[in-house]
Order: sequence, then structure tokens, then C-alpha cells
Amino acid sequence: MKAGIVVLVLVVAVAVFSLVYWMNRGRVSTNEDGDTIMQYGAGYFIASIGVLVFGMACLVLAILGFTGVIMDGKDTAKFLPFIPFGFGTIFTFGGLWMTYEGRCRRVVYNQDGIQAFGWRGEGQFVEWDSIDAVTYNRTHDRYDITADGIDIQVPCALGGQEKFIKRCKKKLPKDVYDNAFKDREQMRPKFMS
Repeated sequence: MKAGIVVLVLVVAVAVFSLVYWMNRGRVSTNEDGDTIMQYGAGYFIASIGVLVFGMACLVLAILGFTGVIMDGKDTAKFLPFIPFGFGTIFTFGGLWMTYEGRCRRVVYNQDGIQAFGWRGEGQFVEWDSIDAVTYNRTHDRYDITADGIDIQVPCALGGQEKFIKRCKKKLPKDVYDNAFKDREQMRPKFMS
């Protein structure tokens, strides 16, 4: 019976993450001023809510374990509630971070330059001419743009990557973005191409 529940949970988890993965990874839109806006998509938001709910469920399970509701007072299993408590804490804070990141993070660019919005609100605007380098950060799967001491991060999960790459290639000299876009393509699994 217990093995069946574990298999069921694993199948549901794989199905949910597969559905989220194949959903729209990001959104891209253009406002009335002609600015292109890159944002996280519905899949990211659903994943963040799923992680948050899973973490909260683990915390509830831990609380029930600590209070003795589901442990039947067995002395050998007093440490067991710490396992869902640890997972619950990690997943709850991770889900909160993902939800906030998904709502706040956006990158806006136009003919004049690029601007990234994050947790602290409005970011600094950087003109295309002042950009010193565009590099690909493999650890965080994002493009890092540096200009005059200003750093802008463009996560690859945001929508409109193709338009962004075309705009960079059009507005920037080749030595500024050098191999950043090639590095990203080499890192992607074949089935994502």
C-alpha cells in the first residue's frame, strides 16, 4: 500500500512538472511606445505556486507529527517530523521567492537601450552604446549585461529571447556579445532546440 502511494506521488509530480515545462516559458509583449517587455510566463507562476503549496503541506505534516496526531506516540520515530519540517521550510521559502521573482522581474528594451526591473522596483536604464559586455552565465542560465558599472541580468526563462538576441546583434558590435549567444545554444539540450 505504501509503495503504491509513493509511486502515485512520483507519477503526479512528473506529470505536473512536465506540464509546467511544456507550457509557455515566458511572455513577450510590446507596449504603445514600442518598448519590448520580457516577463516570466504562466508555467513559472504555476511552478512557484506548486512549490509553495508543497512546502506548506510538508510543514502541516511536520506540525501534525510534532503534536503526536499522526505518530501514535512511538518513541522510535520522534525524529521523523524533522524531515518534512526541513523540506517544508526549504520549499516554502523557495516558493515564496519564486512567486515574488515571477511577479517583479521584467526586462524592457527599445531602440535607445535596456532596463531591468526586479525586487527593488525600477532598475537603471542603459543605452545600447554604453554596453561594455554581454556574457552568458551558465550557473544561473541568464545573460549578464555590464555597462559603466551597471549590471543587468536577463534570465533565459523570460519570453522573447529570439527578439532580444536579434536586437543585441543589431545594436551592439560583435566583440561586445562575442560568444554569449553561442554559449547558450551549446548548453541547451537537443530536444529544446
